[in-house]
Amino acid sequence: MDIQTADRIGTTVEAALLYHPEAYKLFKEWNSASVKVNVSVMVHGVTESYPIYCIMTNEAPQYCFKGGVSQFGNNRGTSGFYKTINDELGLSTSGGNKNIMPRYKIKKTGPHPKGGTYSYVDRWRIVKRADNGAMEIWVSDGSRWGGFPCYRLWPVPDDEYC
Repeated sequence: MDIQTADRIGTTVEAALLYHPEAYKLFKEWNSASVKVNVSVMVHGVTESYPIYCIMTNEAPQYCFKGGVSQFGNNRGTSGFYKTINDELGLSTSGGNKNIMPRYKIKKTGPHPKGGTYSYVDRWRIVKRADNGAMEIWVSDGSRWGGFPCYRLWPVPDDEYC
């Protein structure tokens, strides 16, 4: 179910970027050091590590997509590109969106990059790879750091999540 949801989110964002050239330009240009994190993903037994930039998030488990990137819209998800994504996914900006919550509550093992341990995954991250600019969809935990990306689910899911 989560992989299908990630596919739906990824496909929606790709289509929206195609029809909104100004948002696509911002997506390609977005390189803020404040949201750059290093991640690792294992696919077919091979681990790859690289940095990503967070573009959009649903900060709390059942909320719409929004973020602190004012160029994409306001922080409530009710304007700009954020609104387009929320509308396309049928998400409410004022109510709960339980249909978008990750269903598989897995907790990543190992030490958390910011110290301590991981929490259970409960939210989504739409990210851009810093090395090649590709868009990816990740599930993240509800840690006190606002949710650290734990497992990539789109375009190719992490072996550990499947």
